[in-house]
Amino acid sequence: MNPLYEQINIENYSPFSHINEISKKYQFQPFNLPFARVRNNVIPIHPDTFEDLDMDEKSVEYFKKVYPTSSFRTVYETNENVCYKLAVKRNITRSIRDMNADELEKSNAATELLSRHEKKGFIIIPEKTHDMGCRYLNYIERKMPGKEIYPWFYVIATSKFPKETRMEIMKKIINYWMQFAKDGIVFE
Repeated sequence: MNPLYEQINIENYSPFSHINEISKKYQFQPFNLPFARVRNNVIPIHPDTFEDLDMDEKSVEYFKKVYPTSSFRTVYETNENVCYKLAVKRNITRSIRDMNADELEKSNAATELLSRHEKKGFIIIPEKTHDMGCRYLNYIERKMPGKEIYPWFYVIATSKFPKETRMEIMKKIINYWMQFAKDGIVFE
């Protein structure tokens, strides 16, 4: 996976993307993500949240170089080919983006439900949730597939694909959305 695919449309991913309190230095360039020891676990913590929780640098076990993605709280680590969706104790669009236990349960339910509805050419990336007992320390881990994938907005925002290819992809996605909707599954 090329982390630049995820960054291509970060500015206009959402019409409310300008309403966020994530530090600019974590939005566009790779950065070092702290992995801190909390309650005998070593976990990734977004640097802004690390700062907001007044955590001590002595608790940092190590750092990993990560890339920001179109989702301000999701980062991509290339060596292990994994994305971490992190709690952020700051406003993004309309709310503080912590990660409560209910969100983790919904992620688990979605992974289970979607894995039963495989579609050709459509990849569901399973999520592994980590409940650390605190909405600002919980996180989700996504092991990325061993193949090149193109996020939806990358296909729209770039001219790397011919118009016919983009139209075919859009038709396929809309078709799959409709098939999922018939099964009672609706995407955000």
